[in-house]
Amino acid sequence: MSTLENKQSDIILGKHPLKIIHAGYHRAGTTSLGKALEILGFGPIWHCALNSGDQNQKGLEWWMDNKIDQKIDNDTINGQILDEWLNLIQCTTIMDAPTVLYWEIFHKYYPEAKIILSLRDADDLFESGKAVWAKTFDQWWFGLLTWSIKWLHWMRYEYSERIMKERGQKAYDDKEPFVKWIKDKRVQIEEKFADKKDQLLVYDVHDGWEPLCQFLNVEIPKDTQFPFKHKRGDKEQVVESGKRKIPNVALIVGAVVVGAAVYYKYYYNTDRKITFWFNK
Repeated sequence: MSTLENKQSDIILGKHPLKIIHAGYHRAGTTSLGKALEILGFGPIWHCALNSGDQNQKGLEWWMDNKIDQKIDNDTINGQILDEWLNLIQCTTIMDAPTVLYWEIFHKYYPEAKIILSLRDADDLFESGKAVWAKTFDQWWFGLLTWSIKWLHWMRYEYSERIMKERGQKAYDDKEPFVKWIKDKRVQIEEKFADKKDQLLVYDVHDGWEPLCQFLNVEIPKDTQFPFKHKRGDKEQVVESGKRKIPNVALIVGAVVVGAAVYYKYYYNTDRKITFWFNK
């Protein structure tokens, strides 16, 4: 019997005051939504793009060290374990990785939390995700970073492989299963909450404050524009901005590589070993 099929009486519920679980995929207005939820008082928010580097390191390395992916696989997860993670990161709204994969697990142990499924055209979402992968995860410099930054290694390999497997993809640019997964996921979530419609919001961030505030039963902020991170129509501007940043990243990574080479040449001997996160 899987974890999700266990009887309610057997479930060890979590006690952390988790308010919102985001069930949507990356690149579907999640950064804008996260900023909006902070303004509305539903923070702190867990979102890898909004977190500090220290927050990502603390939260994701704990997730790795405690083998949470494996505990979920083996049906040995429970609310007490998830409480440890939530108490560590101190967030009342969770989005992005690892929530995309495990939102249903979280909702099982925090059944009072509200669910938000953010929308974006599936074809557009695929193209956006493919572009991000090609410009980051698939680049040599990102590969170098994963050898020295533990949580980036998890994101690039463990998490990415798991989410591609869930979508039925053989590679990140395998479009057909991705589009099918996005469309099927919406149907499945809406069916799951057919009798609990007040607990689910299917939401397009371009609809702004009104549906979000109505769902959360809060007032629309006065004189506060919705915090759009990337509006439709800004695509070319965003791409150009990214291109301008790439040379800076390359210079930084190049400096790190040169520094490592110098270290190796002049300091590496039997008493001094170069240590990476994976052999500490």
